[in-house]
Amino acid sequence: IEFTMTPYVDGMYNAFSDYIKPTHHPSTPFSVNLMLSKHSTVDPAESQAVLDRGYMRAIGMLLWAARGCFPECAQGVSQLGSMMAKPTEESWSAAIHMIAWMRTQRERRIRFSKDAPVEPTVLTDGSNKPDMFDGLCRYGHWTMVAGGPVTWSSKKLAHVGLSAFHNEYMALRH
Repeated sequence: IEFTMTPYVDGMYNAFSDYIKPTHHPSTPFSVNLMLSKHSTVDPAESQAVLDRGYMRAIGMLLWAARGCFPECAQGVSQLGSMMAKPTEESWSAAIHMIAWMRTQRERRIRFSKDAPVEPTVLTDGSNKPDMFDGLCRYGHWTMVAGGPVTWSSKKLAHVGLSAFHNEYMALRH
């Protein structure tokens, strides 16, 4: 069984193509060193300009794609979603970056195969890079069965970790 979202990704790209440079072909879904925080100081005029461009629509479309066929975007979409109340130009650029990345990956698919191991494989990871405003780190998990992902998420930990080991343990608990 295979799942693709090629027409959806093309439609999303076309909806925001005015903001994407034709030569923009990112190699990652989200900038590696970027950490967005809803606690950062934002000019209300900047937020309104970003909202007027369609930030909420873009994040809704990215969330749908991440839930349907792009689990590796969960961490980035989680950060982008946390900025919904007062988005910044930086968060807008990150959303456009992810849309452009999905466009380069639009033919990709999730595939479940009878030849792949049917035993569940679960991967977890806890970051040791805290949000500078609340001290919470992010974690994620990914469960694979028959060669394809069946569950995944990326969220902030509920408590401040005391060490990298503590963050990993809390991520594993979730």
